[in-house]
Amino acid sequence: MRTSETGTPVWRIATLFPYQGAWSEQEYLALDTNRRVEFDNGFEEVHDAPTDQHQAISTRRSYYS
Repeated sequence: MRTSETGTPVWRIATLFPYQGAWSEQEYLALDTNRRVEFDNGFEEVHDAPTDQHQAISTRRSYYS
C-alpha cells in the first residue's frame, strides 16, 4: 500500500459517496462544503474558483451589456 503525501488529495475518500449519476437531490443538499458544486441529473461537478482573468472578463462583459 502506498502512503499518502502531505498536500495530496485522498482519492479513496470518493468511495464514501454515491457513484456519478446515482446522486439524489437529498444527498446533494446534504453536502457540507464551501466548494462550488453543481448538481445535474444525478451528477456532481466540482468547479474550481474563477481566476482573476475570468472575473475581469465577466465584469467587463456585464458592464457593456
